[in-house]
Amino acid sequence: MTLILSHRPAAHKLIETVSRMELNSLEIRPNYGNYVFEFTILYASFVVNRSPIGFITTHAIGFVCLLSACGVVMLSNIQRWGMLPSLCVLVLIAASACTQAIEQPVSGLVTLGSEWTEIVPPKPLKVVKNEQAIRLELTGISDMQLDNTLEFSDGRRLVIDAELTDDQGTVYDLALGGVAATRYAFFYRAGDYPPGPDYSVDRTIVKLRLRSNAIIEVDEIRWICSTTP
Repeated sequence: MTLILSHRPAAHKLIETVSRMELNSLEIRPNYGNYVFEFTILYASFVVNRSPIGFITTHAIGFVCLLSACGVVMLSNIQRWGMLPSLCVLVLIAASACTQAIEQPVSGLVTLGSEWTEIVPPKPLKVVKNEQAIRLELTGISDMQLDNTLEFSDGRRLVIDAELTDDQGTVYDLALGGVAATRYAFFYRAGDYPPGPDYSVDRTIVKLRLRSNAIIEVDEIRWICSTTP
């Protein structure tokens, strides 16, 4: 990722900000002819080697760096570009930030069977943004059906039932709503409910229950909150 900054004090401020992050490689090459600084931030190996969050955190760090740099560039070039174009770009950046998903851990490796498995998250799950889902990480997902059936590349067909309980004791049935990347299954609140967040924002989710018609190992479970159009 290469960013060009034409304002020396602003560039120095960005150096201080980025250097506080434990990135594997930050290369700064000054061009003294026109005081242009080129920043090449190589951040992928940092997360792969040192963080269990992996792919998602890698891109989160990259997004923060890009957002910070773009803000500095915009502020240092308002006089050249004019206020309206600068504001338009900043609005686009802010809109992108608002659509970033927020994840909370629910459970690590767990084995499901025909009996209900009750899971209490490490911390109560907060309701943020306007869409919430339970994401199961499984191996070899190939397709799904609307009756909560997951199809796997080895021919297995599993039906997984899921329900959530909030801190007031209200129980919510979940329905399989999507699969992604041959490894993720997303369960959303079933039935009809008012527009906006899928659950009341003044409550937290304190318990998840799962069962399957056949034994299956779930590698990880997370609570995903996102903003949809």
